[in-house]
Amino acid sequence: MIKSREVRLKSRPIGPVALENFELATVNVPSPQDGEALIKNLWMSIDAGQRTLMGSGDADIADLPPKRFELNEPMECQAIGQVIESHDSNLPVGTFVSSNFGWREYFVFKGKQDGFTLTKLEVPVSPLQAHLHIMSVYGATAYYFITQCAKVQAGETVWISTAAGTTGSMACQIAQISGCKVIGTTGSDRKVEWLMEELGLDAAFNYHAPDLRDAIKAACPEGIDVYLDFVGGHQLETAIDLMNPQGRIIKVGETSSYDGGKTDGPGNLFQIVLKRLDLLGRSVFDILAQPARMENVYARLGKWHADGTIKVQETVYEGIENAAQAQIDLLGGKNIGKMLVKVGEPENIR
Repeated sequence: MIKSREVRLKSRPIGPVALENFELATVNVPSPQDGEALIKNLWMSIDAGQRTLMGSGDADIADLPPKRFELNEPMECQAIGQVIESHDSNLPVGTFVSSNFGWREYFVFKGKQDGFTLTKLEVPVSPLQAHLHIMSVYGATAYYFITQCAKVQAGETVWISTAAGTTGSMACQIAQISGCKVIGTTGSDRKVEWLMEELGLDAAFNYHAPDLRDAIKAACPEGIDVYLDFVGGHQLETAIDLMNPQGRIIKVGETSSYDGGKTDGPGNLFQIVLKRLDLLGRSVFDILAQPARMENVYARLGKWHADGTIKVQETVYEGIENAAQAQIDLLGGKNIGKMLVKVGEPENIR
């Protein structure tokens, strides 16, 4: 038996998430039995979409899959861990694994449980946490949104919102690789600077600026061909105004309303008809349903990661006790790139 700390959802947030909505509890994790394995989590992923699973927000998904988090139970997220004790021949001690059992330090994996599975990392990449960004569903999703949904062509102008986030920043770089002119919007001047200096975007803007529409129009006199929309609200309305005829809008999120915020819908939707725009709704779960396709995508992403073609910035919080604050700060836009929590150090197992 081993002691483990876990983060539970204590109450459903009304408005922005606060520390009082979480509880850090200490539990006893039993030793693994036949066919089971004890996993020590090393890294966990913090994502904006987890806010919808907490409930009581504008984007509450109580009646839609995936199932929202239960009160007074440990939450779930993608995590990377290591097998430290095992009675499962398929999971030898020392094996690195990916699972949905984040928000806790240790857990016993009992085979397939509650619809979740644990995946062995047969060839772990370096750094190990890359399996939570570029070599994860987030990298595959960025590739899918840009190449398969938007079907970008060289010479097109692509606008990506939340461009300094995990998926957004990778989508920017994949569009650049595809030969597109890429502009991004983000929530702070510090992030604008990062997008311009580190990623080399053609233009980047703080979406809080009062003259956002005019600034984007000046930077893109040729108009916008593709808009990747993570946020909705006034940015979507601005994009519709500036889209070229037959342009494509890929709607993949609504972060402006995730944390209990209220946003007005675009008042110019009829332009979608007048301009013959394509408006396509897509989700991270679309790519999860295509594991065979993901293998090919990971091979390409792995090459780009190894040779430095795609850069990933990490914002790292240390310790499970700081995981709730990491979630709050992510929703408050304080991260650049991928928000991670380092839960523990790998064991030196020979």
